[in-house]
Amino acid sequence: MKRHLPVLTEVAVREAEIQRHQRATTFEQQLLVEAGKTHNQLSCDKGCHNCCYYPVAVSPLEGITLYRWLHDNGHWKRSFKAKLEETHDRVWGLSPSVWLLGMIPCPLLTPEGTCQAHDARPFACRTTFSTQDPELCHPHRFGEASGMVPRKEVAGEYEKVEDQLLKSVHLPPVRLPLASAVLLGEMICTEDLSSDDVMRRLLSKRSG
Repeated sequence: MKRHLPVLTEVAVREAEIQRHQRATTFEQQLLVEAGKTHNQLSCDKGCHNCCYYPVAVSPLEGITLYRWLHDNGHWKRSFKAKLEETHDRVWGLSPSVWLLGMIPCPLLTPEGTCQAHDARPFACRTTFSTQDPELCHPHRFGEASGMVPRKEVAGEYEKVEDQLLKSVHLPPVRLPLASAVLLGEMICTEDLSSDDVMRRLLSKRSG
């Protein structure tokens, strides 16, 4: 893996990481304060992983961050990349409802029910919380009274920041399925690609 990307890309990736951490941390702290006032505690805990079957789409910037974390922590192996490729093939073009009904797990989900890249998990995952029985978050019950905490506003604010960072490095403000974004992140980090090259690879991933 190349140690550094072009300066502007490194700046964008780093700023996205900072914003992701700060905004997600603030969101969680606010939820905990509100929970303390209403006695309606957050029910999420280690091993609870129904939400790991939800569709998660991330930007190329988060794809780069996830790839680097997986590589640096010894998880980037041939078998894991094959798992990402298999997931990409399964989910590309699927509607969210079909994805949920298919019970398709995130490729980062381990057999123990934990996240293989928890410390680098996407913003969407960092801001997903429930205040009810975790079983109510089962993918087949999505849309019912699951107790999922609304996060549309905070997600929209983060996406606006990320979109500006993407534009600063001449990339479109797109979101890809997590597996696809990580595979693209590997390409960006390991090959000498121009912005036009990245666009072509991005379009290739999007056409599956």
